[in-house]
Amino acid sequence: MARALHSHCRGHGFKSHQVHKNRRQKLPIALIIMNSAKLVNKVTIYYEAAVRWFERILALIIFVGLIMFLSAYVKDFFAADWAAINSFENMVHVVLSMIIGLEAVRLLSTHSLESVLELLAFVVARKALEPSATAVDLILIVIALTILIGGRYMLSCVIPKNMASNYKS
Repeated sequence: MARALHSHCRGHGFKSHQVHKNRRQKLPIALIIMNSAKLVNKVTIYYEAAVRWFERILALIIFVGLIMFLSAYVKDFFAADWAAINSFENMVHVVLSMIIGLEAVRLLSTHSLESVLELLAFVVARKALEPSATAVDLILIVIALTILIGGRYMLSCVIPKNMASNYKS
């Protein structure tokens, strides 16, 4: 009888029944993993959409702030004493700050690497035109501009113009 039972276990296989049972247990886990992956994908899509809308709102706020600042600065521009060098330096600083603001708006709307490089170039240019810039500052500015120009050159070599829109993030 023991042999019959043993042959019965070997024939149908007690172990094969356990493996089959384990496969049944793994199937729901696989479904859970697939469903959780779908859920993560949906959450990611909604998260990315929310971030893009938030960036658009920030870009709009920056743009409105630039317009309000420009309208307030026009009065100071015409009232400035243009015989003093400080008036010109102030005007250049304000213009470059407004350009940086516009580049920030463009960066938030386009997400292109070109926009990042141009924004950084204007930030470096504004720093270079500060009257308090030292010789060390100027050397660092030249190095930074060289790196930015090299980066832009590398971008133009790596990413053809007609494919650049595909690489926006």
